[in-house]
Amino acid sequence: MKGSLLFTFVIGLALACQQEKTNSVETTTDPNSQESKQERNKRIVLARMHGFESGNVDSVIRAENTVVDFIDRREGSAPKKGIQNARAGLLQLMKAFPDYKGTNFMAVAEGDDVLVYGEWSGTWKNDFLGQKATGKSFKTNDVAILKLSSEGKVLEHHGIQPFATIAKQVGLRLPEQP
Repeated sequence: MKGSLLFTFVIGLALACQQEKTNSVETTTDPNSQESKQERNKRIVLARMHGFESGNVDSVIRAENTVVDFIDRREGSAPKKGIQNARAGLLQLMKAFPDYKGTNFMAVAEGDDVLVYGEWSGTWKNDFLGQKATGKSFKTNDVAILKLSSEGKVLEHHGIQPFATIAKQVGLRLPEQP
């Protein structure tokens, strides 16, 4: 419940800030304007999110729009550093949950940051973290915060929803965190 309230507050605040920003920038036509950069960043991030629908890791984490020293963070987990580590972790997750997908994406950009809301679901069908699959499904909402460079490359991803939320729904026992 607290997570839902926090999420609602964050999205509401972000949307309010975006509306205020849009109203103050609408008269500019400069293609290098902050508004153009924000729209570009939203397109890049939404393209990554839609990659989950096809199950194609390469469309989610692509070398041409992700820095090599990319950092992937998730609440309650240690950060994964480097594009190869993030890709390997995502491959493991998508192998265990082959129908893992996100839908109903909504993006808000402010400066170099893009917040994306999505509804996520999947079924634990293959062994994961040394445990047998249960065949149970999960459904959750999440907000991801992605930071992009001035060139439009993704520097960081921070998922707000702890993976423990998914683990609880599917019966996965997570190792203790230090």
